[in-house]
Parts: sequence; structure tokens; C-alpha cells
Amino acid sequence: MKIKEHSPLIIQKLVSNRLYLLRLSIGLLLVYLVLKLINSEDLIENLTRFRIRTIIIIVLLYYIGVYLSVLRWQQFIKSKGIVLKDSLLYRYYLIGAFVNNFLPSSVGGDVSKVALFDSKKR
Repeated sequence: MKIKEHSPLIIQKLVSNRLYLLRLSIGLLLVYLVLKLINSEDLIENLTRFRIRTIIIIVLLYYIGVYLSVLRWQQFIKSKGIVLKDSLLYRYYLIGAFVNNFLPSSVGGDVSKVALFDSKKR
């Protein structure tokens, strides 16, 4: 019986799926640790003080602000002759914002956006 060689695309998908599962597992572990460290009774009490309408408005305003920043970024890169979809730039922007929240400087998010952008160009 002859063993078939795996095509590079199949291997790439397997690695990609494993990396996704690893990232998902780390994310779930971090959420679990955060939930374990906080007092759930205090959290529930504080959350019940907010009206759902207020929370929805806050979240919508945040994402509208992000979208406006993405449009500004898109105009900048378009002036350099580069065209990318809004959805891709939105994703990169949110990844950059996430990185900024966890690194000690505000430069990390910009570096991550540039790295993602550079990998897309290739």
C-alpha cells in the first residue's frame, strides 16, 4: 500500500485548525481565570444596576467609533495606493485595540495592525 503525500494546502489547514483551537483554548482558560478571580455576587449586583438599553447604546457607540476610525485608516492607506475591504480593516483594527489593552505601551496595537496588513499584501 502506497502512502499518499499530503499536499501543502492540507497541512496548512491542519496547522491553522490546531492554532485556532490553541488560541480558543487559551482564550477560554483566561475567561475562566478572570471569572474565578472575581466575586460573582458583586458582578451580578453591579450588572443589574445597568439598564439593558444603556448597555446597548454604549456598545453601539463604541463600534460606531471604531468604524469611523477604520474609515479614516482606509482613507490613509488608499492615499498610498492600497485598497482593502472595510471588513478586513475593521478586523485588523479590533485586533490592534485588543493588543493595546494587554501590552504596556500603545504601540503594540499599531505594530500588530502593520504586521497583519503586511501579511495580507504578500
